[in-house]
Amino acid sequence: MWLLMPCAGYAQTPSVPADAPPALTTQARRLLVKLRSHPADTAAVRLQLALAAELLDNDNRRADSVLAVARALAKRLGAGGAEGAAWELTAAVAIGTGRYDDALAAEARALPLLHRAGKSALEFDARTGQGIARLRLGDLPGATAAFLASLRIAEATHDAEQTGKALNNLGNVEFRLTRLPQAAAYYRQFLRIATDSAQRAGVLVNLANIAIRQGNPDSALVCAQQAVALARPTGDEGILGMSLGVLAAVYATREEYGPAAATFAETVALAEADGNPQPLVVAMMNLASCRSQLNPRDATVPTLLRRAQTLAHKNGLLDEERNAFLVLSETAEARGDYRAALADHQRLRALTDSLFTIDAARQTSELQVRYETEKKEQQNRIKTLQIAEKDLIIRRRNALLLALLIGLAAAGVVAWLLRNRARLRARLDAERAQRRQQQERAAAVIEAEERERRRIGADLHDSVGQLLAAAKLNLSGLQHELQLREPAQEVLLTNALDTLDESLREVRALSHQLVPNALLRRGLVAAVREFVEKLGGAGQLRIELETMGLDQRLPLVVENVVYRSIQEIVANVVKHARASQVMVQLLGQPTDLTVLIEDNGIGFDVAEALARPDAGIGLRNLFSRVEYLGGRIDIDARPGRGTIVTLEIPLEPAAAETVPPPLVA
Repeated sequence: MWLLMPCAGYAQTPSVPADAPPALTTQARRLLVKLRSHPADTAAVRLQLALAAELLDNDNRRADSVLAVARALAKRLGAGGAEGAAWELTAAVAIGTGRYDDALAAEARALPLLHRAGKSALEFDARTGQGIARLRLGDLPGATAAFLASLRIAEATHDAEQTGKALNNLGNVEFRLTRLPQAAAYYRQFLRIATDSAQRAGVLVNLANIAIRQGNPDSALVCAQQAVALARPTGDEGILGMSLGVLAAVYATREEYGPAAATFAETVALAEADGNPQPLVVAMMNLASCRSQLNPRDATVPTLLRRAQTLAHKNGLLDEERNAFLVLSETAEARGDYRAALADHQRLRALTDSLFTIDAARQTSELQVRYETEKKEQQNRIKTLQIAEKDLIIRRRNALLLALLIGLAAAGVVAWLLRNRARLRARLDAERAQRRQQQERAAAVIEAEERERRRIGADLHDSVGQLLAAAKLNLSGLQHELQLREPAQEVLLTNALDTLDESLREVRALSHQLVPNALLRRGLVAAVREFVEKLGGAGQLRIELETMGLDQRLPLVVENVVYRSIQEIVANVVKHARASQVMVQLLGQPTDLTVLIEDNGIGFDVAEALARPDAGIGLRNLFSRVEYLGGRIDIDARPGRGTIVTLEIPLEPAAAETVPPPLVA
């Protein structure tokens, strides 16, 4: 008996056509609108990643462009997890367009970033993408290693869905390697935890095919029947057709041709409804085979085979058409219809000769093209050598002339360089001295300002605070000694004591603001957090603080300048912005410190604020402080929109040598 077996294995990740039409979804349009008006911060990176994921299946070129911007912004902001996510999506785009080497390079960039950021789910996706790329490149050992790594990640996080995907991928690789026992073991582990009916049906089809190859038709029958039972309720005709096909094949292997024919008839109906000619031709030929086994003179067998041959011819399925003619000839011969058998055999020979002729013509054409190409390349090489020889003679002549000119010019250039070098060195020394003086003046101003703050804070605490405390004690003693009989007098005295209490609290608060103990004792992060908590709890303004990479203390002068700058900016927001929410981010890296302060207030005109002589003093002081540290300030603001202030402070060792000694509290 002849039988065309169904294919085993089911696709894990379908390929996205490289020429898919760039039709934007509604969600993609919404994300694009948001991004056009959104500032360049971590939220913008998240929007870009969402947009790229939305574009992944239908506009790979635009997805690549969006991801390039997201990677650059995430790297500038120090958001390693977001940068790793962008690289992982970049690899997914490369896999979808068949650029598997590019995908492997992108996954290599993504994995360390995702691992450091603790993004285990995305790290699993990156390992899976790495395995798929290696599988498509034919590197089966490399694919196995990548899928095993994804399995370890899934098991460590106790994620059942990811564990199932990894097991199924490992089973597919072992199936490709024809290591059937190992493949079956992975598939059975997947079945124990999988919940999706279509996935379970696909894996059971694989197990049935493995059992058929291992010569175990009973086990194959059980798996195939379970696959059909799971596939029917899903409505997935592809999985159902594959499940019915393997069930019919199992029946035929067991020589149960009645159930096999009935099952193949159902696959024919599904293939006709789907409209895909290749599976329909295979199903009709298998159905004809089973009916022929049941009744060699069944009149429907030649009809089915003739339909299959006609459909194969119409759709250019030459191998299937050749098989159809072969089976038609054998069937006619078995019925004793030798004339029909001879006619079909002649058609088979003609088709075989035609295929041979087509293949020979194709090979001849390829050889002719290769010959013509090599001939032209050889002629081009000869012409190139001739031209190169002439060019070499001309270059030698020109080289001699040029050497003479260079020798004459070299003496003049050396003299000019020696004279210019001395002049440049003198100018450089003057500029260094000027820069050193500017730094010393700026350091003196900042140190004097901090010293004055400490003096005023100490005076407020030790002098004014003590006087107010003494006044309160005197009034309290007077309240006990006087026998006040009028209620109004008692109210006046009580109000005076309350006013003194409030004054004492204000003096203490001012002294702590001028000299924050948290900054001196615990560092920048603790001082900013204490400042934000006090300010955020005082009214309707909501202040959020995010810090990253600031596990160690910075130089005290840097902490002082950054803390005073944050105080100045947030104070301006409270006074003028009419904002309800403020975000403060401190991002520390080995080479620099980035401070990002964003509010949702009414905004302002930066140029106008700096140009007015009676305003902008705080801003000008802010610029001078940051410039002293060699940093940079960027203010993104305009009226009617919130404000974003970005401070970038270098932390290079060379820069640290130029700053004055730390201030002593």
